[in-house]
Amino acid sequence: MLASVAQILSPFQHPDLVDTFCTTSENAYRMEDVLEELANHPVYITIDASVFDPSVIMSRRPEPMGLHYGQVLKLLKTVIRKKKVVGLDFVGLQPQDGECFSELGAARLIYQICCYNLTKK
Repeated sequence: MLASVAQILSPFQHPDLVDTFCTTSENAYRMEDVLEELANHPVYITIDASVFDPSVIMSRRPEPMGLHYGQVLKLLKTVIRKKKVVGLDFVGLQPQDGECFSELGAARLIYQICCYNLTKK
């Protein structure tokens, strides 16, 4: 497994909460496994920019063959639809002089997560 993660949980290292989920660039996670592991716990989402391919969002530790925007969004939409999301943060963004695609991508992802969470039924 790679060290870069789309961290789907584990705020504050509370013993009743689920640990962080990791995924390889081969997309070896199964959403059913993630959702089952979360059980009925509230979910705090931490997104590490390192999980993304550098062509999508640049991080402090770029991950060649990282995940693409749509892959991360699909996982997050599923979690949001089925679980109670109580918070969100985004870490590891590396702004580039003269470019803003990473910042815009991160902002767009956060915006979409908030919209999904507010409009879920």
